Amino acid sequence: MVADVFIPSFAPFRTDFLPADCVASNGAVKVHKKNLMSTKWENMFAVGCSDNGEMCAIPKIGDQAKSVAKNIDHLIKGEAAKH
Repeated sequence: MVADVFIPSFAPFRTDFLPADCVASNGAVKVHKKNLMSTKWENMFAVGCSDNGEMCAIPKIGDQAKSVAKNIDHLIKGEAAKH
């Protein structure tokens, strides 16, 4: 897999390096709630810093990271993100 940047978890206030259309007004990354994939880029996922409505806490980040890992595996295999 080729990746430009891998950020396992960033608080919403640390996303100012992203284009404005990728983040919500509070700085959280805009994602599809089902799979945490960016609404702007299909090869970007957000863990712990998304606008999916979940609080940024260690138990949630762990679950989100597992979901994102499964979705990256699907994308590598040429399948759609599912989880």
